[in-house]
Amino acid sequence: MTARQLLIESGSHAPGVCAADFNVGPGGGLRIERVADVLRPVLSSYTVFDSDSDLYPNSKNWMLPNWARIWIGLTADLFDVSIGSRRYARVGTASLIGVTSRGMPLTTYGGRSIAIDIAPLAWARLFAPSAESLRDRITPLAELVPAGWSEDLIARVVESERGTDLKFILDAFFLERLPPAHAQEAMLARILALLTDPETNDLSGAAAQVGIDNRLLLRLTKQYFGFPPKILLMRTRFLRALTAMAVDCGKPDFSVAPPGYHDNSHFIRDSNRFLGMTPRRFLALELPYLRTIARAHAGNGSRDIVARQGELSILLRANGGFCDKRTFGDDSANDRGWVASNTSPISTPENKWVQGLRPCLPEALLPKKQLSRSPCRAS
Repeated sequence: MTARQLLIESGSHAPGVCAADFNVGPGGGLRIERVADVLRPVLSSYTVFDSDSDLYPNSKNWMLPNWARIWIGLTADLFDVSIGSRRYARVGTASLIGVTSRGMPLTTYGGRSIAIDIAPLAWARLFAPSAESLRDRITPLAELVPAGWSEDLIARVVESERGTDLKFILDAFFLERLPPAHAQEAMLARILALLTDPETNDLSGAAAQVGIDNRLLLRLTKQYFGFPPKILLMRTRFLRALTAMAVDCGKPDFSVAPPGYHDNSHFIRDSNRFLGMTPRRFLALELPYLRTIARAHAGNGSRDIVARQGELSILLRANGGFCDKRTFGDDSANDRGWVASNTSPISTPENKWVQGLRPCLPEALLPKKQLSRSPCRAS
C-alpha cells in the first residue's frame, strides 16, 4: 500500500452494527451509513468503499440496474464502466450515474470512493434535467448543480478522517444545501410506494385508484424515475425475483418460474433485457462488489442502515454461506417541518434552486466529530 492514506475503518454508526459485518478482507474497507432521520424521506444512505491499489489494481465487479447515484472518487482513474453500448473510461472526482436499465460491468483500480443514493424524491429536489434524459449515462456532477455546489461537497468529503466522520459531514452538507420539498413530492412518494408494492401488477391502474391519471403518471415517471410506468414495473419485478433467487440458501431452482412471472421464458427474457444474459449465467459470475455489499447488509441493524424509500435491496450470496433477504418499507410519507436557514439564495433559469431551507434538526442529530469510531453494540 502506498503512503497516500490508511484504509478507512469498516463499519457503521448505526446502532447494533458491528464492524465484523463489513469485513471485506485484507486491503479493503467498507462503510454504509444511514442518513440523519430528518433527511430520510429524501435520501437514504451513504456508502464508502476503499481498497489498496497495490492489491487490487484491476478488479472486476458488477452493478445492478438501480436508481441514480452521486459518485465521488478521491483518487484518479477510479473505475471504467460499460452501460449498454456506452463505455466510460477512468471515471473519477464527482459524477452522477443516472438511473440505469442494465447491469453494468466495471473495472476498479483501488482507492477510496463514496456513493450517495439518489432515488426519485432526491432527483426532484436536486436536478432540473429529466431522469429519462440522463438514463444510462454518467455526467460530471458540476454540470448539473449550481456553481460551487459540487466543489463544496468534494471539499467537505476530503476532510473526512478515515471515513468514520463522513456520515456527519454529509449530513451537515445536505442539511445546508438540499433544496426544499418539490411541489409534487407527496405524489412522487405515492407512485414509489405503489411501484415497490409486490401486489401492484398494473402501475397505471393502481395510480388511477389514488387519483393519478395516465398522462400525469407518464410525465412524472419519465421526469423523476427515468422510465415509463410499464418499464419501471418490469424492472422492479425482475430485481425482486432475482433477489429472491440470489439469496436462496440452496442452489437456485431455475426450473420454476419466480413469483410474478407466467413462466421461465418470461423471466429469462427480462434477464436478457436488464442484465444482457440469463439469470443462471449471471449468478455463476464472480461478483466481489455485490458480495461485499451482501455481507454488510446481512449484519445486525442493516434494516436501519439502508432504508431505500421502498427500493428493493439487492443482496447477493457471499462466500461462506450467508442467506438473507430484506426489503425496506417506504418512509417517504413522513412529514417534516422546514425552517429558513442563513444560506444564500441560488437560482437557475428553471428556478429550481431557491432561498436555502433546511429541516429542523434535533440537537442529538447534529454532527458530532468526536464520534470517530463505530463500536459494536448489542442488537
